[in-house]
Amino acid sequence: MDPILEQKLASLGEHIKQRTRERQAQTRAAPATALIIPFPHPWAEAVRAVPLAMLRSALFGVVRRGRRQYLDNIEIAAWPGVSIRYTGQRLDQADLDIWMQAVHLFRQQGLGGRLHLSAYTLLQALGRCTEGEHHYIRLKKSFTRMIACAVEISIGRYSYAGNLIHEFWLDKETGDYVLSINPHLAALFKDGYSLIEWKQRQALGEKDLAKWLLGYVSTHQATVLKPHRIGLNKLQRLCGTEMEAKDFKRWTKRYMDEIKALEAVAAWRFTGADNDILEFIRPPQKASRKSRKGR
Repeated sequence: MDPILEQKLASLGEHIKQRTRERQAQTRAAPATALIIPFPHPWAEAVRAVPLAMLRSALFGVVRRGRRQYLDNIEIAAWPGVSIRYTGQRLDQADLDIWMQAVHLFRQQGLGGRLHLSAYTLLQALGRCTEGEHHYIRLKKSFTRMIACAVEISIGRYSYAGNLIHEFWLDKETGDYVLSINPHLAALFKDGYSLIEWKQRQALGEKDLAKWLLGYVSTHQATVLKPHRIGLNKLQRLCGTEMEAKDFKRWTKRYMDEIKALEAVAAWRFTGADNDILEFIRPPQKASRKSRKGR
């Protein structure tokens, strides 16, 4: 072969390899989609934001321990004016913890891009143990449930149909996980969202009903002049628990006391002719901080 031609071909080969490496690097750095949707108002580090529709429904419900029930296009109990249909394994409050933290990490850039993070760091942020493979497997299973599910949420003019986590995969070059969430989920925040004190929620450990009640409480202003009241039957249906009514009332009493001790409510009681109505008011500083259309 002509030495000059051979040199040119070698140079061309190196150029092609370099361009290929550059395109691969651009692909890894590129957002999951060209569409980036910001949140209405980025929130502080100490709180987590969740759409009202999720906190006032059984989407992330109180699920019995053991094998999870699979739902096939089932209508989920939700607040009046909200319609939720769901397909997939039932989701619980541990899944909501992970979803909340994932969304929290996107709060500055908005939904629609990709985020690199380690499973170790995520478990730390969740307040979970980082020792032992079990905790990492549990984290992965939760992401898998939220990727594999199909949810349709309709609120007023907004309607979302899709999954709750778009992608979650391992970047073998960096050793980090890469996370993306469908940007259109940001539309749910426009209808209203609540800010939950992260330390308060973590203080409740793995008590699903307690966490669900804290989330529900956070969606209401509940002032002294206008306390929030809801029948226990309706409350039980909204949280999706399969407890007996008497057990639900007993555990609600216990957990509302814990929530009061955390200063998320100022006072609460059972009222009504049969003591079957939950009534609560929130501390003035909590009630005055509007949780975006929360009442």
